Amino acid sequence: MPCEVVSGFLFATPRAVYDELGGFDDAYAPCSWEEVDYCTAVRASGRRCYGVPGVEIEHEWGISRRAMPWKRVSFDGRSETLRSIHRRNRRRFQEKWASHPVAGRTA
Repeated sequence: MPCEVVSGFLFATPRAVYDELGGFDDAYAPCSWEEVDYCTAVRASGRRCYGVPGVEIEHEWGISRRAMPWKRVSFDGRSETLRSIHRRNRRRFQEKWASHPVAGRTA
């Protein structure tokens, strides 16, 4: 079923497409909005994203969904709350895709 964004913990994408689009943008590390950015790039290239209804996968080690927004995450020698990471990455996404119509409803 066509969708705008596929959840970031489970993707199936041809390697050639992944490489052509530049894969996941490391600037979104350690979490939040990287899958939205990648799916937007897929759609901007004229392709579609699809979800598979009825499939249930448990993401045991995810840090962005289960944790409280005030939880601190340490990475690359720094520490940030999940809330600040999410806000920073949302702004990055909005700035990166501001002029592209395919991102309009996502941001």
